[in-house]
Amino acid sequence: MELIFRKLNWSNTCGLNINGRKLTNFIFAYDRVLFAKYNGKLQEMMNELIKQSTDAGLQINAKNIKVMENNAEIEIKLNGETLECAPECTYPGQLI
Repeated sequence: MELIFRKLNWSNTCGLNINGRKLTNFIFAYDRVLFAKYNGKLQEMMNELIKQSTDAGLQINAKNIKVMENNAEIEIKLNGETLECAPECTYPGQLI
């Protein structure tokens, strides 16, 4: 997965500005969190991730993905399947 994420060019247009740095994703153990300011950007990021993963012979399981939003209802799709929106989750050991 690390090689796949290195191929993604998200630094200029995706992610959130945190203390002057763009944060596009966060890794903890085998989990990865994607950050986007707008749902359209998050969908673009997912599409790029799906393409790179498919090119590497990997599949992303939609059942293992949750989408969280700040104050707008969003719909993110993975290969045509709408991902579950979670009002909260525990990650890593902290309620979000």
